[in-house]
Amino acid sequence: MTNSERFETLVNEYLKMDNTYKNPINCFLEFLTENNYKEKVFNLNITHIDEYFIYSFKKNIGIDTTLNTHIAALKSLFNFLLEKEIDFKGLLGYISSEKYRKKT
Repeated sequence: MTNSERFETLVNEYLKMDNTYKNPINCFLEFLTENNYKEKVFNLNITHIDEYFIYSFKKNIGIDTTLNTHIAALKSLFNFLLEKEIDFKGLLGYISSEKYRKKT
């Protein structure tokens, strides 16, 4: 199974448990696909996350409440991945910080 397939399987499992953030998660998947990041999804860094929010902003999520939803969606997904013993702790900490919210 490729990294891309594994990630999609995990995302589908996550969305079956809780589809509250289905649209923002799908936006994140679109971003990964459009930027050819799906195969290296388990090695994303803060630059990739910054790129995602720029991408999302261009998709008209510039409203604070929508931005908050996208941040909450990634936090929820990253927590799920941590429960599956996949290391997204650094990225979760990054998007959870007050400094990041102000920056974004």
